[in-house]
Amino acid sequence: MKKMLLMIASIVPLSLIFNGRNFFNILAERSLGEYDESFDLLFIGNAFGFTALRDASLPFMLYTLTVAVVYLFMFGHTMSDNLNVSDIYVFIRENKRTKWFVKNSARIYLQSAVIVLVNVVVIWLMTAKMGVANQPGDIGKIVGITMMMILYIWILITTTNLFSALFGSTIGLSVGAAAHYAFVISARYGFENTLIKNINPLAVIFNMSENRRSIVTSVIVMGVILFAVCVIFCTYVNRSDVSLNNKEILV
Repeated sequence: MKKMLLMIASIVPLSLIFNGRNFFNILAERSLGEYDESFDLLFIGNAFGFTALRDASLPFMLYTLTVAVVYLFMFGHTMSDNLNVSDIYVFIRENKRTKWFVKNSARIYLQSAVIVLVNVVVIWLMTAKMGVANQPGDIGKIVGITMMMILYIWILITTTNLFSALFGSTIGLSVGAAAHYAFVISARYGFENTLIKNINPLAVIFNMSENRRSIVTSVIVMGVILFAVCVIFCTYVNRSDVSLNNKEILV
């Protein structure tokens, strides 16, 4: 519980650092009556650092979206640590590995979703202070973006845990972070490419936020990507000899 509260407390300043870069400037402009952007566009701008991919600067995208990497350090090695240490003994007593995978996935998914929601609340409060309207015009779109952010974090932490289990947490975290930045770069320059917009989860999010794809279709695509990653990881858990595949260096 203490660890969870610490994570929640840490995400607030991090959200302000990565998502609130223009907060005070825009707040000042609003006080002078010079800023009347809609709540929806401001929310998207606070969440991602930009409102349209065509106009987005890649260095700025890499900066604002770095907040996602924080989740990897929070949750990107949790399952692999359990798999390589304490849960070896669970498998010896009761070899229900799929059940173990589902239980552990659900736990870190719930915890990470709570952190994402706290981040969204911070972004919402910033947006309400910045715009003329303090409520969204399209609440469905805001909810959709929130769902997509949660699914993206789940995809990232599952992938990172898989590579941590395969090669150790250092390599796993490095691969997870590299995958995130690769998603950012390919989404920026290839968001209209048919292949990229269907396999790059960030491109899926951005295409939805810019109304090039429906919320329902986007959630389905993200769900399929997450399911595929989970199947690969669960297959590894079921087929590997965990006690012989521990890639962590024990001192």
